[in-house]
Amino acid sequence: MTAERDAEPTSPTSSGGVASTPKCEVLLVGDERCTARLFESWIAEQFPTRAVSTTERALKEVTTTPVDVVVVDDRWLRESGGDLLRQLRRADESCRTLLLLESASRAAHADHRVQLPADGQTVCDAIDTARQTGEYERTIERLVSLVDQRRVFERDEGRTEAECRQVQQRIESLNAHLDETLGDVEHRYVELIGHPQRRPPTEATR
Repeated sequence: MTAERDAEPTSPTSSGGVASTPKCEVLLVGDERCTARLFESWIAEQFPTRAVSTTERALKEVTTTPVDVVVVDDRWLRESGGDLLRQLRRADESCRTLLLLESASRAAHADHRVQLPADGQTVCDAIDTARQTGEYERTIERLVSLVDQRRVFERDEGRTEAECRQVQQRIESLNAHLDETLGDVEHRYVELIGHPQRRPPTEATR
């Protein structure tokens, strides 16, 4: 059973930075205590953040409390990284995973990656891109559901014109939101690859 999250999309983040992000619950997974505390202090400046040091705690957090992005330190994972990331995805398909890794050869099953060493802003930018990508995917799912609902309404003679119009307005609103969200994700990605000391976490989902 996954934690409930809002069905309607939140407002997109302004392209000027992550400080205006409306909602993004972050879970940090790692047991190298000094390193974990450092990353937690960086992330907590911009996002509500919880930190856990075991796989069991991470899975419990994801299944009981809304989590938008799970940040996992590759140095802690050793050889079990793929298993943990797969378990996190099974526990909540809508949350995104961000892997902090030292070697690009460790291709674990994460949605996004950041090459270490990395500064706090690089990590926070990657979290925000992961959040926006997850929001984009959830909005698409909601849009598909509304389009199906519109088809049903159009065949149902008992539905009023006002009901059909309301569904159409929600579809148009979600379409506009998708355009804004995708544009912001693309802007963030261009910013990251243009920075001489940063590497992009992932290519934006299109």
